[in-house]
Amino acid sequence: MVWGGRLQSEQEMYWFESISTFLNLLLIWALSLKAKGDQRKSIDIILWIFFILFSFNTVGNLFAHSDFEKYFSILTFIFAVVLFNILWKKKD
Repeated sequence: MVWGGRLQSEQEMYWFESISTFLNLLLIWALSLKAKGDQRKSIDIILWIFFILFSFNTVGNLFAHSDFEKYFSILTFIFAVVLFNILWKKKD
């Protein structure tokens, strides 16, 4: 089961996975810049958007039909908390 069982074709799978890969690379890029001390507002905005996405995904996973997806709510919750801590940390 991938993408909540919503995929209709192989082409859809490639499209969804391409978007997923891009978003993961964007998150890694933004986190690496933040770790290097980058203070640009755009980096914070990107990370806040990911925080919101992980938060909504946590709620969505809690109401999923399969237990497998429900277990992912733990992981997405942890990601949201970590992102919140990174963003809320006081700048030295």
